[in-house]
Amino acid sequence: MPRFQDEQPYAVNNAKYLALLLIFFGAVLGIVYLCTEELVVRKLILSLALPVGFCWLGLLTITYFLIVNNRKWLGLICMFLTLVFSLCGNQVLTQSLAQSLEYEFSEFNVEQSEEFDVIILLGGGTGYGLHGQSQLGSSGDRVMVALQMFENGKAKKIICTGSSITALANSEKPAPREQSKEILVRAGVPVEKIELVEGRTTAEEMENLSRMFRDSNLKIGIVSSAWHLPRVMRLAAKHDIKAYPIPSDFLAGESRFHILSVVPSAGAMAANTKLIKEIIAKSAGQ
Repeated sequence: MPRFQDEQPYAVNNAKYLALLLIFFGAVLGIVYLCTEELVVRKLILSLALPVGFCWLGLLTITYFLIVNNRKWLGLICMFLTLVFSLCGNQVLTQSLAQSLEYEFSEFNVEQSEEFDVIILLGGGTGYGLHGQSQLGSSGDRVMVALQMFENGKAKKIICTGSSITALANSEKPAPREQSKEILVRAGVPVEKIELVEGRTTAEEMENLSRMFRDSNLKIGIVSSAWHLPRVMRLAAKHDIKAYPIPSDFLAGESRFHILSVVPSAGAMAANTKLIKEIIAKSAGQ
């Protein structure tokens, strides 16, 4: 009986705190509705209902209840985890990191590009669908830029790179270099104008390419995602490959802060994962 009496005030207090939290949440939705429109409110609610937004909302709620119940240390730990989670899925951080990596390539234009004897299309821009055909992936702009370069007479030959990691890939699925080739051929590039080079990682690709171009006088361009190009060019120089960067798949762009920018998203989390990986690679000397 005493235990029930001890727990009763906590239940009453938590009910009060929950009511305050719901009122606050309702007020936020009301302000958003008054300042914007109903569609924005619906999108905000949807973003909070999706897995990443739901987990973020759960962390905020747990942090709130720990603090109001005087569980300060646990509350501070949870607050720190919430902050890290928020940053990892934040679109504003994505734009900031992407701009720092991509800015030097922002002036590139296919139509105004120089002509190259050969361009190297790094793997990573394709996938393989259930329908048994290669298809463009999230970084598929790499393939499109290589195709544009060829069609505009800016490249005489395309080298597609990329190998599957045996332990992580389906052995029946074509390697990334073969996927790129398939898409380019379907788009009209002659088979004889495409060459394949292996490489499971960017470092391996550069190592294999160096055997072909270390002492070459050919004018070489390397096509990759703009956020990945700084590492690509460092590795190319390390392997004595004299090449020019050809950017694609920019993550940075014109952006405007809005209410949805506050809620972490899966897209921003995926992008930040790529960008942070590039920063870590630079710190590791790659």
